[in-house]
Amino acid sequence: MKNKTLFMTLGLFLLFFHGAVLLAASAMLQGILRTQRERCLGEHYMIASSLLRDMRALDTRGIEIPPFIDELMLPYLYFSQDGLTDVLLYQDGEPVYSNLDSNIALPALPLDLSGISQTDRLTAIEDKRFLWAAGRLPEPYQSYTLAYRFDLREELEGWRQDRNLLLLVGTAFTVLFTGCLYLLINFLFHPLERVSRAAQNIAAGNFGERLPISGRDELAELSRSFNQMAGEIQRQMISLQQAAEQKQRFIDNFSHELRTPLTTIYGYAEYLQKAAVSPEDQQSALAYILSECKRMQNMAGQLLDLASLRGGELNREPLDAAALFEAVSSSAQYKASEKQVSVVFQRELETLSGDMDVLRLLLDNLVDNAIKACNPGEGKVLVRAFHEDGKDVLFVQDNGKGMSAEQLAHIREPFYRADKARSRRDGGAGLGLALCEQIVQAYQAEMDFTSQPGQGTSVRVVFDGGQETPG
Repeated sequence: MKNKTLFMTLGLFLLFFHGAVLLAASAMLQGILRTQRERCLGEHYMIASSLLRDMRALDTRGIEIPPFIDELMLPYLYFSQDGLTDVLLYQDGEPVYSNLDSNIALPALPLDLSGISQTDRLTAIEDKRFLWAAGRLPEPYQSYTLAYRFDLREELEGWRQDRNLLLLVGTAFTVLFTGCLYLLINFLFHPLERVSRAAQNIAAGNFGERLPISGRDELAELSRSFNQMAGEIQRQMISLQQAAEQKQRFIDNFSHELRTPLTTIYGYAEYLQKAAVSPEDQQSALAYILSECKRMQNMAGQLLDLASLRGGELNREPLDAAALFEAVSSSAQYKASEKQVSVVFQRELETLSGDMDVLRLLLDNLVDNAIKACNPGEGKVLVRAFHEDGKDVLFVQDNGKGMSAEQLAHIREPFYRADKARSRRDGGAGLGLALCEQIVQAYQAEMDFTSQPGQGTSVRVVFDGGQETPG
């Protein structure tokens, strides 16, 4: 592109510049010829007028003209002193006088005067060397033709020198212009070359490549747009990489979660099949098998819930907040009493906007995680629904073990457990908060965690567009 621009610009410059030089040279030549024509015609007219008076004077005296032609033309010899001008006289087309050297043959009249009136005077260029002015004398001397010839050699030679000088100057200027044009195009295309190299680096995987920005012109705007594009590509690639890593972790964790209960089921089934066991051992083995089957069933149900929530549209309609809290309380009561954890519900809203089953699933998981995090006999869980800054808020807080910042960064990932030993003991697969995250995203809400090790955890789920209703 750069070379094409250089050659096209240079070609256009050469076309117009040298065309202008040739037009200027042609105009100079036309000016020279026009000036010399006027000179030739003026001097021809002066000589013809004077010669005509002399011929009439001879006729008045009764003297024949032909014998005195040389004497009549003698006053006009001074025209030939410059060596460029010749005065010739023709009678009936034949030369009868010339101021040329006697050794030089008289030239024939190069102009056809037949049919030309006596007062007409003609000019012409013969062989691009001589300029002629010729005309017949009026009656009764119409047989005589006076010719004035001017040698153009010096004028043409001077014109050629001026033309060659113009071409030489034009050539030198063209060389200088070509160098300046090359430097200018390199300067103008340098930012584009940097953009091209940066694009190649990004295509090669160096997503951190950026362009320097200077000035406020179109190139600076291009660099700014390119950097924004590169930044977005880098963010998208990081997002894709993180998604791929999360997907791989999901597959690894799912395989691990599936292998553990299957191994237990297979082991106890093989034990029941091959060993002679007592009824008590048989019941114990079957209990383990049923427990692992229930665990797999719960995990399958949660995975189905995740699949159904991903990309789906959820109903948003007013629902009774009291009915929601009562349903969540009844489902959490058994685990809370088993761990001797108190769960307190505080409702400051009459209605919430959403789907009853989905919001119950959200609160069930949050409350269940809060109960699991508490120490037996001293745990406390607070569940609130209130209105803040024009938005509905669900709030769950516990005084359990809490989590570190590193654990908080991963708790929304499927199959992640902050306390792996506790989660296995309680039968969790690490899908609860992943379900909550899917629900929050489907409602375009925000879910924030606050936690410190040993100081418990609090969760805020903020729904946009809520309306405060006194409770």
